[in-house]
Amino acid sequence: MRGLKGQLSVEFTAVLASMLLILVLLVVIFSGVYAQQELHTQYIMASHAVSVLSTQAKSVWIEGKDTYAYSRIDIPPSAQLENSSIGNNSLNLYVSHFGDAFEITSFNTSGWWPNQTGSVIMSVRNNGSHVLIRPAFLFSLSPLGVYTSSGNSAHIINITNNANESFRLSKALVFVSCPSCSYDGGGTHIIVSGDSYVSNLTFTPASNQITSGYIQINASPLSSSSDIENVSIIIPLTAVR
Repeated sequence: MRGLKGQLSVEFTAVLASMLLILVLLVVIFSGVYAQQELHTQYIMASHAVSVLSTQAKSVWIEGKDTYAYSRIDIPPSAQLENSSIGNNSLNLYVSHFGDAFEITSFNTSGWWPNQTGSVIMSVRNNGSHVLIRPAFLFSLSPLGVYTSSGNSAHIINITNNANESFRLSKALVFVSCPSCSYDGGGTHIIVSGDSYVSNLTFTPASNQITSGYIQINASPLSSSSDIENVSIIIPLTAVR
């Protein structure tokens, strides 16, 4: 009787092990299928982003020089932006394990994709000889504006260059009736692609007064052959005391 129980125990263990093995195999198989479907979904997302920009580019090309538009697109996480390109009559967005999502145009194009994946607003502009496609916001600012109700205030202004080329920055503080205001970002500064520039703003508004003004930052491409126009950045300032 004991031998029979032992045999049943061994057979039960073998059956259980076989079921566990089958379960593991099913998990592996379905995980692979899910991963493949997820990548395919991201490839479709990339194809849609390229199609939106291509359609917008055709529209501004037909409308003529200096026509521009903005398009919001979603770039999937699996896109490899370092292997993607805009130019030579094509838009190519490379997706891991799938290759390029691309569109061909009948006119010249130039530009670049953003540095990061995710939701982004792209600028599409007819320059007369070609269509320039690039991220709409060349610079990101922190903060976007300054408001203070304290008597003595100091703020850090951070500017990040999101373009793929270098710029020369010239900065000016415009603050009416505020002799105690100062900004250490005066003069010029070269900011390369992906770099950030930090400067300090301090001001002490007069008592019982609302003081307003702004910092104007002018950015011009360092390269004389750049397709990008000069950019002016305004950071509004308000102080209440």
